[in-house]
Amino acid sequence: MPTSSTGRTAFTLVEQVVVVVIIVVLAGMIAPRLSGGAGSSELRESARRLLLTAQYARDFAAVRRRDCRIVLDSSEQRYALAAESDPDAKPGEFSPVRMGGDKCEQLGRGLRFGQVLIAARPRPDREP
Repeated sequence: MPTSSTGRTAFTLVEQVVVVVIIVVLAGMIAPRLSGGAGSSELRESARRLLLTAQYARDFAAVRRRDCRIVLDSSEQRYALAAESDPDAKPGEFSPVRMGGDKCEQLGRGLRFGQVLIAARPRPDREP
Protein backbone atom coordinates (compact mmCIF):
# COMPACT_ATOMS: atom_id res chain seq x y z
CA MET A 1 0.00 0.00 0.00
CA PRO A 2 1.58 3.23 -1.06
CA THR A 3 1.55 6.15 1.26
CA SER A 4 -0.16 9.29 0.00
CA SER A 5 1.25 12.77 0.39
CA THR A 6 -0.83 13.23 3.52
CA GLY A 7 0.81 10.26 5.22
CA ARG A 8 -2.23 7.95 5.08
CA THR A 9 -2.14 4.54 3.48
CA ALA A 10 -4.63 3.70 0.70
CA PHE A 11 -5.47 1.05 -1.87
CA THR A 12 -4.62 1.70 -5.50
CA LEU A 13 -7.26 1.54 -8.20
CA VAL A 14 -5.70 -1.66 -9.57
CA GLU A 15 -5.95 -3.37 -6.16
CA GLN A 16 -9.58 -2.35 -5.84
CA VAL A 17 -10.41 -3.66 -9.34
CA VAL A 18 -8.70 -6.99 -8.57
CA VAL A 19 -10.78 -7.39 -5.38
CA VAL A 20 -14.01 -6.56 -7.24
CA VAL A 21 -13.17 -9.10 -9.98
CA ILE A 22 -12.49 -11.80 -7.36
CA ILE A 23 -15.83 -11.06 -5.65
CA VAL A 24 -17.71 -11.22 -8.97
CA VAL A 25 -16.09 -14.54 -9.90
CA LEU A 26 -16.91 -16.05 -6.49
CA ALA A 27 -20.49 -14.77 -6.66
CA GLY A 28 -20.84 -16.28 -10.14
CA MET A 29 -19.72 -19.65 -8.80
CA ILE A 30 -21.96 -19.56 -5.71
CA ALA A 31 -25.20 -18.12 -7.17
CA PRO A 32 -26.20 -21.20 -9.25
CA ARG A 33 -25.78 -23.44 -6.20
CA LEU A 34 -28.05 -21.22 -4.13
CA SER A 35 -30.79 -21.11 -6.76
CA GLY A 36 -30.60 -24.91 -7.16
CA GLY A 37 -31.27 -25.28 -3.45
CA ALA A 38 -34.67 -23.64 -3.84
CA GLY A 39 -35.76 -26.36 -6.27
CA SER A 40 -34.57 -29.17 -4.05
CA SER A 41 -36.38 -27.70 -1.04
CA GLU A 42 -39.56 -27.52 -3.15
CA LEU A 43 -39.05 -31.18 -4.08
CA ARG A 44 -38.50 -32.17 -0.44
CA GLU A 45 -41.63 -30.29 0.65
CA SER A 46 -43.79 -31.88 -2.07
CA ALA A 47 -42.43 -35.34 -1.21
CA ARG A 48 -43.14 -34.70 2.49
CA ARG A 49 -46.75 -33.68 1.73
CA LEU A 50 -47.28 -36.75 -0.48
CA LEU A 51 -45.87 -39.01 2.25
CA LEU A 52 -48.18 -37.40 4.83
CA THR A 53 -51.11 -38.02 2.48
CA ALA A 54 -50.14 -41.69 2.18
CA GLN A 55 -49.84 -42.00 5.96
CA TYR A 56 -53.20 -40.29 6.42
CA ALA A 57 -54.73 -42.69 3.87
CA ARG A 58 -53.38 -45.67 5.79
CA ASP A 59 -54.77 -44.35 9.09
CA PHE A 60 -58.09 -43.36 7.50
CA ALA A 61 -58.50 -46.85 6.00
CA ALA A 62 -57.63 -48.59 9.27
CA VAL A 63 -59.94 -46.50 11.44
CA ARG A 64 -62.94 -46.52 9.08
CA ARG A 65 -62.31 -50.00 7.63
CA ARG A 66 -62.58 -48.73 4.06
CA ASP A 67 -60.30 -49.03 1.07
CA CYS A 68 -58.46 -45.83 0.19
CA ARG A 69 -56.48 -44.74 -2.81
CA ILE A 70 -54.37 -41.78 -3.83
CA VAL A 71 -55.50 -40.53 -7.23
CA LEU A 72 -52.71 -38.94 -9.32
CA ASP A 73 -53.69 -36.38 -11.94
CA SER A 74 -50.67 -36.07 -14.22
CA SER A 75 -52.31 -33.46 -16.48
CA GLU A 76 -52.82 -31.01 -13.58
CA GLN A 77 -49.90 -32.27 -11.45
CA ARG A 78 -52.23 -32.82 -8.50
CA TYR A 79 -53.19 -35.71 -6.28
CA ALA A 80 -56.11 -36.46 -4.01
CA LEU A 81 -57.15 -39.02 -1.45
CA ALA A 82 -60.28 -41.04 -2.19
CA ALA A 83 -62.07 -43.59 0.00
CA GLU A 84 -64.80 -46.12 -0.61
CA SER A 85 -68.08 -44.32 -0.06
CA ASP A 86 -70.12 -47.25 1.28
CA PRO A 87 -68.35 -50.61 1.00
CA ASP A 88 -71.54 -52.59 1.72
CA ALA A 89 -74.04 -50.76 -0.49
CA LYS A 90 -71.71 -49.52 -3.25
CA PRO A 91 -68.48 -51.54 -3.24
CA GLY A 92 -65.76 -50.11 -5.44
CA GLU A 93 -67.24 -46.60 -5.55
CA PHE A 94 -64.75 -44.02 -4.29
CA SER A 95 -65.29 -40.40 -3.33
CA PRO A 96 -62.76 -37.66 -2.51
CA VAL A 97 -61.66 -37.21 1.10
CA ARG A 98 -61.12 -33.69 2.37
CA MET A 99 -57.65 -33.32 3.90
CA GLY A 100 -57.22 -30.11 5.79
CA GLY A 101 -59.09 -27.48 3.83
CA ASP A 102 -58.87 -28.93 0.33
CA LYS A 103 -59.63 -32.15 -1.53
CA CYS A 104 -56.55 -31.97 -3.78
CA GLU A 105 -52.87 -31.26 -3.23
CA GLN A 106 -50.84 -29.49 -5.90
CA LEU A 107 -47.27 -30.55 -6.62
CA GLY A 108 -44.65 -27.86 -6.14
CA ARG A 109 -43.95 -25.40 -8.93
CA GLY A 110 -41.87 -27.01 -11.67
CA LEU A 111 -42.43 -30.57 -10.40
CA ARG A 112 -44.20 -33.20 -12.48
CA PHE A 113 -45.37 -36.76 -11.99
CA GLY A 114 -43.41 -39.21 -14.07
CA GLN A 115 -44.38 -42.77 -14.79
CA VAL A 116 -45.58 -44.38 -11.57
CA LEU A 117 -45.21 -48.14 -11.16
CA ILE A 118 -46.53 -49.82 -8.05
CA ALA A 119 -46.17 -53.55 -7.58
CA ALA A 120 -49.22 -55.17 -6.06
CA ARG A 121 -48.68 -57.14 -2.88
CA PRO A 122 -50.94 -60.03 -1.97
CA ARG A 123 -53.43 -59.18 0.73
CA PRO A 124 -52.87 -61.02 4.01
CA ASP A 125 -56.39 -62.50 3.96
CA ARG A 126 -55.87 -64.06 0.49
CA GLU A 127 -53.58 -66.75 -0.86
CA PRO A 128 -50.78 -65.44 -3.13
